[in-house]
Amino acid sequence: MHIDHLVVGSADLDRGIAWVADRLGMAPVFGGTHDGAGTRNALLGLGDQYLEVLALDPGQPAARGPLASQIAGLEEPTLLTVAVASSDLADPVPMSRTRPDGVRLEWRLSFTSTPLFFIDWLRSPHPTRDL
Repeated sequence: MHIDHLVVGSADLDRGIAWVADRLGMAPVFGGTHDGAGTRNALLGLGDQYLEVLALDPGQPAARGPLASQIAGLEEPTLLTVAVASSDLADPVPMSRTRPDGVRLEWRLSFTSTPLFFIDWLRSPHPTRDL
């Protein structure tokens, strides 16, 4: 197991991108939308890991659930969670998104009672390959 990525939440994606760029000197690039989840993201490569800015997607129906509510209520972008790569997941939740180049990524998540969660990229290419 190893850290896969960090997640910065932001009520607005453009604001989250600017927040990261102001602090790290590099701007995340648009990653895509999470269809059906009501969110979209931007990614910044950090070697074998990456930083994800996760925000609500105004082009989708309102997202539901605790994470969406947390993101919607953020006044400032903030570090929300840390993803750890693992193929041994308890109660996995399937997720997907389509990259701007049309490649569809599919993965599974397993949440904990802490800000830490686990991710299995299955057969999808890891996002750092294109960052």
